Amino acid sequence: MSQLAGKSVIITGANQGFGLELAKVFAREGANLLLCARDVEKLRSACEEMEQDKETDTKILYKKVNISNWEDLVSLVDYGLEQFGKIDVLIANAGIYGPKGSIEEVNWDEWSDAIDINLKGTVLTCRAIIPHMKARQAGKIIILSGGGATKPMPNLSAYAVSKAGVVRFAETLALELQEFNIDVNSIAPGALNTRLLEEILEAGPEKVGKAFYEQSLKQKISGGSPMEKGTSLCVFLATELSNAISGRLISAIWDPWPQFASLKEEIMESDIYTLRRIVPEERGKKMELKIMNVAIVGCGLIGFKRAQNIKNANLVACVDVNLNRAKLLSDKFGQVPYFDSMEEMLDNVETDIIIICTPHNLLSDLIKTGLEKGKHILVEKPAGRFSAELEGFNELAERNHCKVRVGFNHRYHRAFRKALALFNENAIGKIMFIRGRYGHGGRVGYEKEWRAIPDISGGGELIDQGSHLIDLSRMFLGNFTEVSGHAATYFWDMPVDDNAFLNLRTSEGQTAFLQVSSTEWKNMFSFEIYGHTGKLDIQGLGGSYGTEKLTFYKMSAEMGPPETTSWEYPMADDSWSFEFQSFLDDINQNKTSTPGITDAVENLKIINKIYKLSGYDYNS
Repeated sequence: MSQLAGKSVIITGANQGFGLELAKVFAREGANLLLCARDVEKLRSACEEMEQDKETDTKILYKKVNISNWEDLVSLVDYGLEQFGKIDVLIANAGIYGPKGSIEEVNWDEWSDAIDINLKGTVLTCRAIIPHMKARQAGKIIILSGGGATKPMPNLSAYAVSKAGVVRFAETLALELQEFNIDVNSIAPGALNTRLLEEILEAGPEKVGKAFYEQSLKQKISGGSPMEKGTSLCVFLATELSNAISGRLISAIWDPWPQFASLKEEIMESDIYTLRRIVPEERGKKMELKIMNVAIVGCGLIGFKRAQNIKNANLVACVDVNLNRAKLLSDKFGQVPYFDSMEEMLDNVETDIIIICTPHNLLSDLIKTGLEKGKHILVEKPAGRFSAELEGFNELAERNHCKVRVGFNHRYHRAFRKALALFNENAIGKIMFIRGRYGHGGRVGYEKEWRAIPDISGGGELIDQGSHLIDLSRMFLGNFTEVSGHAATYFWDMPVDDNAFLNLRTSEGQTAFLQVSSTEWKNMFSFEIYGHTGKLDIQGLGGSYGTEKLTFYKMSAEMGPPETTSWEYPMADDSWSFEFQSFLDDINQNKTSTPGITDAVENLKIINKIYKLSGYDYNS
């Protein structure tokens, strides 16, 4: 007796290839067939040929259907029920490769069409037939998957995405329909020599990639996988022998499916033959997100701020040449070990990250020591006094697999995070120029602090607040090829500058006008970014600098008053913690740290040049 005698089956995409071969096999096995496809002429011809060749009294019907059209599918099911009285099996076979090529180059309408047919069409076909199967408390749904579900397929992204989607849909639908005795499975029939293969060969290696093209050529010559293995698997899944096997992706070529009838419990009690995430333990590996150990070198005001903002990591040591200061910081943060030298700390404490917050003359030597010991480094800006002090550090970091981030934390103020997002969305068009001002009024005894000693600081206001403005300008404009300006000492009795004025230009002529001052008697911060279609205006940094605020001026075509949107950030500054978390992400995700050594070098080159032009030759 034929295995499918009395069964009524709908097969989509049945006018050619594997779908047509399925129809022939199912007809020989005694099934009544309702075949559908978009090309009705080819479908009619195939059905007429099958009618002539059939050896049983099975019905072979056909209908023109676009499976991405709901009305077509409702009409298909209604016609099947009218002709057969029931539908036992649905085989969702219709599918296309879709466009070939890289995602940014393919025709988007063709890409969407592939999703509509392969994924949405499959879902809609099931949606149309399920009410009938539920009412009967029985049914079999077989969905064609293929190689696209189990591995990436570069240059065939629509196909790969849609096929992975239908497999997860089959697994999900299987659970939804379990109580109704409806089995849902997807199958991979193997590498078949059908029209899809011809499409790949016609597209050529430029579109589909050399490796896949050559693989397809070999398949063409070898004859590909035998279709009978895939059709035999479908017959098995359409019979009662496969009852209760559901939610699986089964390979016709590689899986021992002929034995599945005796292995049902073992299969269904596990997650075998399903799409799932492979965890490291299954490959004999153990991977955990490591909690980093952090040491702070330099336990003054900035060291304290850094300690306050260490999240998702452990502070394990404090270092300062003033041992009492190191102890004070240690006492505030868990009484961790404290030392008066970084070398001693490294010999006694296991650390992953070193945060360096010392005066400028110590920064570069401490960076080098840390990198030589294989430690990740977060160093306060400007990372040194002169660009030459940082030579070779990128290579040293790469050689020892270390990350280095330079602490230009102003990048991470909320207003700048929002401004950068708007800029990246092209909200203001191409930047024409930037105007930045940053200043404070010093304090009693300011001229006697370490910042006023050239050998220690490497300069005054320009290397202090000026380095922030330069970094912010470079974040938006990139490198500057022309540097002019001057630094001057107007008020404070000290051998370093208390004011600086910069004119920086890119290779495209974009300009940054920057001024920094320690004679700004009311602390202030202003950073304005002028684009062709709008302006971003950042005022204040919180605290004594005023409420942090970003205003976006969007120009209209009429050039009248701009549309204005403002964001205020009166809450506490989170730039320090955001910066530290970004650095952790760099380490954990092996990303390039920005701003890093290269940014510090470019910054210092500008500073060093302005000092030299102004007669402050601290490097002489």
